[in-house]
This record gives sequence, structure tokens and C-alpha cells, in this order.
Amino acid sequence: MVITGKKQNIQVLEEIAKLCMENRVDFFLDITSDNVEAVLVNNADEEGLKALAEEGMSFYKDSHPVRIAARANSAPDVVFDTAQLKKYQKLWAPLDGRFQSGDLHYCLTIIPTPSDAELDGMEYEEYMCLFFEASDQPWDEIEKAQEKLIEKLDQGKEIRITNDDGTDLTFNIEGQTFANSVTLKNVPGSEAFTGPVRERVNGTLVAKGRFKFGNYQIMEDITLKFKDGRVCECDARVGREVLEKIVTMDDGNGEGTRFAGELGIGTNPHLRKHLMNSLLVEKIGGSFHIALGTAYQYERYNDRPVKVDNGNRSASGTHWDITTILGGKGGRMILDGKVIQKNGVWVGEDEETPDEELAVLNKGWGALPEENQPDWWKNRYPQGYATEV
Repeated sequence: MVITGKKQNIQVLEEIAKLCMENRVDFFLDITSDNVEAVLVNNADEEGLKALAEEGMSFYKDSHPVRIAARANSAPDVVFDTAQLKKYQKLWAPLDGRFQSGDLHYCLTIIPTPSDAELDGMEYEEYMCLFFEASDQPWDEIEKAQEKLIEKLDQGKEIRITNDDGTDLTFNIEGQTFANSVTLKNVPGSEAFTGPVRERVNGTLVAKGRFKFGNYQIMEDITLKFKDGRVCECDARVGREVLEKIVTMDDGNGEGTRFAGELGIGTNPHLRKHLMNSLLVEKIGGSFHIALGTAYQYERYNDRPVKVDNGNRSASGTHWDITTILGGKGGRMILDGKVIQKNGVWVGEDEETPDEELAVLNKGWGALPEENQPDWWKNRYPQGYATEV
């Protein structure tokens, strides 16, 4: 097992290591520093970059197939040379492919830092409370509800998603199936995801808020226009040049970063508003995300056969999730002409009232009997969540 993460999360990494020692689990500890990594990447020559990547990947041998990762977003004062970073990321592509195919198992979390809290306008203690509460959800019930949702999605051919910000995007999903993702790969969960038919994504995506991909600089309020699956236009209110570098990263080499490798639907009922934390934001209930770049290649997920691979590959190994909020924004998710989610709430056959089969995705702990609800939830949400269709 490899336990890996940023030095900002040293306390969490130490606790995981202690648990491994108590349970006699063999592990390697791989702790990185943004500042040191930036200096190395920015100043290395071709051979130096190759040596850095080879050293990092050497941890992940067949004899150590599990990775537990506790990441943190890069500190805002750390700046990577984008040309060097692109070369470095490309060198990691073989290992990224092993994780995306399921050849190597991983479980990932991205723990909020004080700088994250500042960027998202929250007190750090409040942010950490949100993180742990979002991690303490009725996962068994959520998994069952997602299975019912996926039964509907897998029978569909087309999903259209709109909101009041200007998103109007259509995905062909015929022949694809969705993976039921709870906490197998990410903590906190949860989502349902697939790869849309590669050349049949059309329309406009408007994603409001702040976004960050890896060690690139922050972008705000992103707009992407798709034609026959390909991003033909991109814009951002802040960071347009950064966005363009990411979108065009594979130009001349397959154009993988211009195509969507994933369509994900966020279902964590405790997460409600946009955040910059890339792991939390994609799980928001009443949201969806697309990933530019490499599609997941799982053939089984959580012991269930799936078809989530749409064939898209990024030569640079890129897989970047961009989340768009539907709840509170007049959002509509329409499956083969029928509204299944309205304003972030899963609705029933009448397209107006909440779907009782998916109640836990709308209400979280509030969908369970009071005796099964944790004290923290009953104390903080005595009236439950506000869910307006």
C-alpha cells in the first residue's frame, strides 16, 4: 500500500500510517511539498523531468497495488511553469491509465486547507465540519437509491441538461452504462458516472465559480461550447489563457482534452453549493460534471459490470472535472424527453413532486427514521434540508 499526500495534510497521513501499523499492513509513505515540486519541475531539463516522474511512479509496483491519497489543493503562491508542467504530466500518463482502468486500486480524499476556506469565503473550522459531515452520510441507502437511478439512466439514450446560467448541453449515452460510485474510490462520495458517446455531445456548458486543475492557476466562470463532441470554443471570466492551455493541451496529438471522457452526476445530499475543492464540488447533490480528457476504462465497478469507456484518451493523461450547479438555478435534467431532476431535486413520474424512491438523494439523513439519524444531523437540521422543486 502507498499512502501519499501533501505536507499540508501531514497529521492525516500520520494517522493513516498508525492505523496501518496497528493492523500490520505494509505501506510506503510518500509526502510531497508544492514548493519543492515547483522548483524541481520548473528548473529540470528533459532528463530531470523523466527522472522525477520515474521516481514517483516507482512506488506503484505490482506488489503495492493500493493507494490511499490525502491531497490538498496547491497553495495559491505556488506557480508552476505551464510548459514544464505539461511535459511532466505527460510522463505520468502510463500510471494514470492504470488507475483509470482499475488495474491499480485507490481511495482519494482532498482535505480542505485554510487557503481553500479563504477562497470559498468560509471559516476554516466551518469548512472542515462540512467535509466530515459530507463524509458521514447514509451510504448504504444512497447506494441503493443510486442503483434505482442507474436502472433508469442505463435504459436511456439521451440526457439533456439546462440551467438558468446558460447551460444547455445534450449527451448521447446509448450503449453506455453508469457506475454506482459511493465511497469505493473517493471520500466523501457520491456520484453516478459514465462516458458519453464521444462525438455526440453538443451545446453550451456554463460553469460558475472558481476552478483549479492540478497545479495550474485558478479559473473563474467557465464557458465551453461543444460541436459533435469537440470543444470548439472556450472562455473564462478569469483565467481564460489557463483554460485555453488545458483545452488545447492535446492539439496535434489526438485532441483528447477537447472531448469529454466522463459525464458525472453528483448525489451527495449534504453538499449544496459550489466549492473549489475538486473532490467535493463534483459530488454536490443537484449538480453534474464533465471531465475533459481520458475516459475511465473500468469494465467492472464495485463488482458490477459497466461500460463507462467512450474511447477518449488524452496524450497528456488529463482528466479534469468541471462541475455545474443545477440546484437553485432552475436546472433541468431530461432523460429521453422526460424531466427526472428539477432545480436539483429528483422528481417522480409526474415531473413535479420529489421521487420517493430517491428520497435519500434529496433529503439525506432526513429520509431515514429518526432513530437512525446521527445526533449531529438532528441537532443541526431539525427541519431537514430545504428541497424546492
